[in-house]
Amino acid sequence: PDYYFYLGLSYRKLDDPIKSVEAFEKCISIGDVSEGISVRGTGSFLARIQIAQILSELGMLSDAINQYMEAVFDPNNLSKQGLDDFIELLKKNELTEILDELLILTSKRS
Repeated sequence: PDYYFYLGLSYRKLDDPIKSVEAFEKCISIGDVSEGISVRGTGSFLARIQIAQILSELGMLSDAINQYMEAVFDPNNLSKQGLDDFIELLKKNELTEILDELLILTSKRS
């Protein structure tokens, strides 16, 4: 999945969100691999975080929230990467009910 992950980052840099999301979705479809050399999370939560950020930038808030939820609670995401960005998105959009539930689930206080 690493190749597609970096492809997605490149498309993001080129300001092509559609191709970027497609590349990150390909990462997720491949999944994380345990053999060979690969960055943990490129086939799961790291790709989902990238998708969430893109969807947020495009104003697709509901879809962004779903991607952040999948990423933050992915079993491979031991350090809860993306949680701070997710919290900021919820605060920015005044989604206090979701934020309160998230803080309870993650035991993270703002």
